[in-house]
Amino acid sequence: MNKGSRPSYFINDAAVANVIKASELAIRLRYPFNRFLTVHLAKGGLRNDAASEFRSRFGKLASDWCRLREVPWCAVWVMEHPPGRGLNFHMLCHVPDADQKKFNRQYRCWLKRSGLQVTKNVAWSRRISGSDTEFLLTREYLRSQNRLLRYLLKGASDRARKALRIHYPGNQGRIEGKRTGTSEALGAKARARFAAEVERRRSKGQGFPLPSFVLGDVWPWDLTEED
Repeated sequence: MNKGSRPSYFINDAAVANVIKASELAIRLRYPFNRFLTVHLAKGGLRNDAASEFRSRFGKLASDWCRLREVPWCAVWVMEHPPGRGLNFHMLCHVPDADQKKFNRQYRCWLKRSGLQVTKNVAWSRRISGSDTEFLLTREYLRSQNRLLRYLLKGASDRARKALRIHYPGNQGRIEGKRTGTSEALGAKARARFAAEVERRRSKGQGFPLPSFVLGDVWPWDLTEED
């Protein structure tokens, strides 16, 4: 996975798999991504060396807010620095239906508390199409989520872009440190715990959570994950 202090120029295959599998778990947990967030860090006065602290602070504030609502913070994110443009940050996350408007007001406060100068056109958030219905894997929702996953993963390797049928421009520039990531609730350890629970239920003849239909279904090769 793209991590540490080393620079990277594309999303490696393990990181692509990590984002896809996190997205699958969000659906299986019944916390599907229903909000898309974009933050132009450069416009907000943040450089690459400050991005890690920004993400950590923002994630902690969002997680605490979700905990008060008794739901986990479920999110995946990607950093980009396309040629000729500044550093930016994209995120897919789950927000409880009853708190959508509150989140859309609150997240700007979290951006400020995380070190960003929030001015016009620095950040925006929108609800994912098809996610405003009772939890159902509708064709509209799956199409919307898959389109956004392809958008987030457009900076992947050539073979990943080909496998996932990504047609967005691929060069997303040099990033210092982590290029992608997930919230703790969707990470490799959380997925392992979930898989163990599914197996436990299956062994007892009990039902287990529904399958998902996201980009992982077309992933054509096995990859080694990193936590």
